[in-house]
Amino acid sequence: MKKDLMWLTQQTGNEYTYMEELCDGRGFYMLIAPYLPSHLLPSPQTITSLNYNYLFILNDIFQQAGINKVIAINKIANGDVNEITAFLKWCRSFVLLNSQVLPPPLPSLSSASASTHPTEKTTDKKEEMKNLITSLEEELRKRLIELSAFSSRNIPSLLMERDFYFEKLSTMETLCTELYPESPSASAILSILSQDVPGFR
Repeated sequence: MKKDLMWLTQQTGNEYTYMEELCDGRGFYMLIAPYLPSHLLPSPQTITSLNYNYLFILNDIFQQAGINKVIAINKIANGDVNEITAFLKWCRSFVLLNSQVLPPPLPSLSSASASTHPTEKTTDKKEEMKNLITSLEEELRKRLIELSAFSSRNIPSLLMERDFYFEKLSTMETLCTELYPESPSASAILSILSQDVPGFR
């Protein structure tokens, strides 16, 4: 388990000490993204709209790319160490396999450094991924601040409107029950008032 985390740290450039740190899927995404079709990788706006859950993103990319792997999203997100460990081992095998299958980049005629220093290219790619994650985090913070401001302005008025209509419905129920207990219309109204939203408690 520690060896897998050390390997993940080496691959992504981010230090991981516990399996639970991978619950949000961010480490998995940083690890696998370089080996996935670039046209399937989502934009920062798409990731933000998915509540910043990289596990859903990876699962969707796997389906589009025809990768036969279903991620146990709920279990991993809830900190199931066994599921996290199993998926990390799968990711390691996936990376190692694709590292061997993918052909090495052709040497550049205009730049000899590309073939002389392959580690620099890998480092740059990791740095780009880290910068992308940082920008996404900043975008999410802004969205949360905007949502908080919206809630603080609108929730009080929504609560007042809710209480207003609740009082009206309560008065109608009292009238139907006490003044017109034998009326078919009152019975129909009471039947409507007693209905529940499916799945709501």
